[in-house]
Amino acid sequence: MFNRQNTHYWALEKTTCFADVRHPMRFSINVWCGIYNNELIGRVFNHGKLTAARYLEFLLDVIPDFVENLPLIQLQNVWVQHDGAPAHKTSSVKQYLVEELGNK
Repeated sequence: MFNRQNTHYWALEKTTCFADVRHPMRFSINVWCGIYNNELIGRVFNHGKLTAARYLEFLLDVIPDFVENLPLIQLQNVWVQHDGAPAHKTSSVKQYLVEELGNK
């Protein structure tokens, strides 16, 4: 299952590989992973709604575990990308990112 608003599928011909399914129970999960040297790092699952507090906790507690294992020279080439989710745009998250990353 996935959010069709955030999923894009390219094909040479029209496809019917996706089907709408109505599930009787509403659920939510967010998955984060990073890419480093053409390999996935992480795969962190956050069950439930992603709130600003949960996202800030993720930035403070989870990301440093991955970053501390990268060579210092590689940290210059690290990119952070957000998709505009409400939790990414709160003042507490923005303030933390500016303090940690500056204007990157």
